[in-house]
This record gives sequence, C-alpha cells and structure tokens, in this order.
Amino acid sequence: MDNCSIQTKPQVLPILREHEVQIMTFPPHTTQIFQALDLSLFGV
Repeated sequence: MDNCSIQTKPQVLPILREHEVQIMTFPPHTTQIFQALDLSLFGV
C-alpha cells in the first residue's frame, strides 16, 4: 500500500497484527511506478 498516514498510524498497526495482517508500504514518491492506474489511466 502507499504511505497514507492513516494506514501506518500507531493505533492501526496493533489491530492489523491482531488479525495477522502484514503490511508492506511503497517507498515514498514511488506510487506512480507501482500502481497500474497511475501508469495507465491517470497518466494519460
């Protein structure tokens, strides 16, 4: 996922761990490289 601040808030991370959800975030300023909609639809 991207680095939206709500997704990586300290209050959210324990809830994700409790439900065995592991998150991986994109490095900053790279969503246009990894997200298909940014490359194809929004890029045009």
